[in-house]
Formats: sequence, C-alpha cells, structure tokens
Amino acid sequence: MLILVFFTLLDLSRVIFIMITMQVKRVKIDQIKVPEVRVTSQFDEEQLKYLKGSLEKLGYQSPIIVRRINENEYELVDGLHRLQVLKDQGFGEVEVVLFEGGEREALLLNIMTAVARGRVSVVQVAECIKKLVDSGMEVKEIAKALGHSEGWVRFYLKVHELPPVYREALDRGKLSLGAIGEAFKLGDEREITYALDYAIAHGWTQKDMRRYVEGRLKELRAKKELQEMEGKEKNEFEPPSPDLAYKTTCSMCGKEITTGMMVTENMCVFCKKLL
Repeated sequence: MLILVFFTLLDLSRVIFIMITMQVKRVKIDQIKVPEVRVTSQFDEEQLKYLKGSLEKLGYQSPIIVRRINENEYELVDGLHRLQVLKDQGFGEVEVVLFEGGEREALLLNIMTAVARGRVSVVQVAECIKKLVDSGMEVKEIAKALGHSEGWVRFYLKVHELPPVYREALDRGKLSLGAIGEAFKLGDEREITYALDYAIAHGWTQKDMRRYVEGRLKELRAKKELQEMEGKEKNEFEPPSPDLAYKTTCSMCGKEITTGMMVTENMCVFCKKLL
C-alpha cells in the first residue's frame, strides 16, 4: 500500500510497469551500497529513537527498496534509516523489494519517497535533479514525473549552481529557500552574492530579503535612469550600500528603521514601548 501511494505520483502506465517488475528478496546488508547522490529523509533524535523502538517491536513494515547492480551488489533506493538501524541491531540479512527499473526511475522514486515523508535536504534534491538532467532527461519530463512545474525544477537547478558556501548555509539553516528565491530576482550574479552574504550575516528571513531586493532594484533603476538622462555609459559594478542591508520596516507601525531596532521579526523598539 505504501509503495502504491507513492507511485500514484507517476502516470498510470508507469505505475503498472513498476508494480509488475518488483519482487521481494532476502539479501545481505553488506551487499547493499548507498549511492553518493540521493535524497535522505532527515530524522531528529526523537524520530530515530521511535524508529528503533518500532523496528524492535514490530519489525519493518515499510519495505526497503533496492536496485540490482550485478549478481552480488545492490543499490539502495529507499530505506536508509531502516537499513542502518537493522545493521546496528545485528541483522546480517534483510528482506527487500527489488526494483527492476533503470537508474533514472530509481532516482525519481528516491526523490518522491523521501519528499513524501517530510523533511529533506534541499541541496540533496537539487543534486538529484541535476543528475537527472545530466543523464539526458528534459526539464519538462522531470517536472511531470515529480508532479511539479518546470519553474520548480529550474529553480532547484539554480540552487545547485550556487557556490558551496551558500549550499552549506542552506543545509545548516543559515539561509532559507525562500530568501534565496527572493535574491534570484536580482538577476545579476554579483548582486545575488551580496544579498546572500547579507542574509547569512544578519539572519534574514524571506520577508527581510524581499525588502532588501525591492530596495536594491529601486536603487538600480534610479541609477540607470540618471545615467540615461546624463547620456553616460553604464559604469562598472558598484556594490550595494551597507545601509541598504540594515534597513527594514516595522510591521506594526510601518516605520522604516534599521534591523538593529527590531526586537522581534515584526515589532520595533518604539512599538514595544507602547505595549
């Protein structure tokens, strides 16, 4: 039942094909290899503790899915946490569902099953989508298979192209996906870099980034209009003013102030005094 629910994200013909070509098999745990590029559901300590207890009492109800590489080697498609727990508990063999599809189909299934459970690494999803593109899949094919828009797929490809420092910040929670999306509206790579640096330094939310981007775009438009009026050629890139990064607007009183004068995300020091 669990597999069927996940597979309904694909078109009907593919559901039938995948269900027919699956079989249950017992394999040695050390024969199962974990691919470098994959999406893994993120569990906290409490969730892992619950999983361990559940496996001890009930066994594993959700199947571990693998793909055959050769006669004695398998590649994990879904079930990393379950596999690790069973290995820690001393199991030498596990019962798995053998997925006979190709590498692309296995990667798509991995993305869908992991995302369906909730928390996943955005960076890992982006890496998997990039691998699908590199394998020859078109953006529209990936979008259809995953049940998302082509814009969603292209956005994740842009996330994958970010320098490592920003991808790491995203994984650590120092950058939000929403803030990155707002920064992309700046268009220019240098502008995006400054915006993301400010976001990491000041702990910006998506709302903070949106304010900054709107202010910066307004500043750039004004500069362009002035240059056109004076008949000047476009000057070299000028970094944004640091003052712009510190400006924000209080949601309660509407005043434009510096971020240091905000006591919460939505309230400034002046509003707090009135409470």
